[in-house]
Amino acid sequence: MIFKRVLVPFVAAAMCASMIPATVMADAVASQEAVAVVDVVDNGSESPSPISGKCGPNLNYKVNSEGVLVISGTGSMNNYAAGKAPWYAAKDKISGIAFSGKPTSIGNYAFYGLNISSANIHSGITSIGTGAFYGSSVTKVNGGASLKKIGTSAFKNTKKLTTFIITSKSLSSIGSQAFSGSALKTIKITKTTKLTKKGVKNSLKGSSVKTVDVVNTKKLTYGTYFKKSNSGKKVTVK
Repeated sequence: MIFKRVLVPFVAAAMCASMIPATVMADAVASQEAVAVVDVVDNGSESPSPISGKCGPNLNYKVNSEGVLVISGTGSMNNYAAGKAPWYAAKDKISGIAFSGKPTSIGNYAFYGLNISSANIHSGITSIGTGAFYGSSVTKVNGGASLKKIGTSAFKNTKKLTTFIITSKSLSSIGSQAFSGSALKTIKITKTTKLTKKGVKNSLKGSSVKTVDVVNTKKLTYGTYFKKSNSGKKVTVK
């Protein structure tokens, strides 16, 4: 619903119309310079403002007609508080995310609470911020060929997340409680050789992850690293 401003003659003398002849009244209205501003409801078909804007120094976002949140441009994404990303107000219209250009990071709480089904992490992204996918409905995460860091609680309370496959050779850190409260049972790391004991400490805390599938030569080493990463619960590295 849209309101338009319309200028109409302001006839203050109408209250005393019974005291002035009709011909005199008409002349008074015609010569009156004062106008009143009236809000008029317009039910026309004007297009709503597009859902778009900036989300980093050189990054932009837009929710397209299919409900996909497209992140485009170059460089890092801004960090946000939970529910404060600029597209959050349109979360009910967003059904997916996509990246184009050369983004290098996903900001804190960027996709918090969004109703998205899968996320293919762009090959240029090196970090996923704190709570980036917190409480979202994402079911599958893959890609991340350049990923170095996954932030604290990045996938916390993703109750539908069942698949997590990272293809990076450079991943060195998975934040505390990264998968806490998720539905994830298995993490698959296909190439990573830079994880450290400190880098995975408490990373599986509060999660249901039971298996870490390491497709490289560091299985025994990673077995030691992940052993205490889930509050002492047994984690198998295969």
